[in-house]
Amino acid sequence: MVARLFALSRLCLRFTVLFTVLLCASASFAQNSGNNNEDESTKFPGSDAPFEVGFHLGSLLPNQITGVTEIMGLGGGRMGIRLSPQTYFETGFITGNGEDQQWKNVHADLRMDIPVQTLVGVAFVGADTVYYKGRTGGTKLIFGGHAGGGIQTHLAGSAWFRADMKFGFSPGTSLYIGFGFVWRLGSGGAGGADQALTWRTGDGPAGSRIIA
Repeated sequence: MVARLFALSRLCLRFTVLFTVLLCASASFAQNSGNNNEDESTKFPGSDAPFEVGFHLGSLLPNQITGVTEIMGLGGGRMGIRLSPQTYFETGFITGNGEDQQWKNVHADLRMDIPVQTLVGVAFVGADTVYYKGRTGGTKLIFGGHAGGGIQTHLAGSAWFRADMKFGFSPGTSLYIGFGFVWRLGSGGAGGADQALTWRTGDGPAGSRIIA
């Protein structure tokens, strides 16, 4: 069981790295092919939103963590502060228990958004504080780090759907796969509601709007 989880973790990490590289390459190609006067970072709704909040649910796949050998269902929340058009500082928590195991994680990340057509890829790295209890032994407090990637898609208004894969280092190794929703708050002006309309139509010249 442990060997299979470790193999799956390595496979998912490779997929995350490959996925991020492909997103970066696609974004670079899209930006250089035809829309030279249009800032790629303003092509999606809420690109100027200073804050975002959200929640997510998922599963933790642990490996080489003393006392934690079973897959656990987790959930949590996050908030972000925009540092630049494509960069966010994020912080949040993930918690859950099951199979006589407990897991609590507080994390801080630096995230890059990568717009590609009507989707937005995300790549992030950060630090973790993990408080956990295994099936054997007492509770432990460990500091570690993580890297990951995912994808976001706009739903309506300020609401987005987001899927993530987060590969953690220490304690042991772990893979968290989560799905949730994000609300981008405080958007206005360029990249706000008017930009959302331009982004949805997609084919008009920079700055044009098509109103249904």
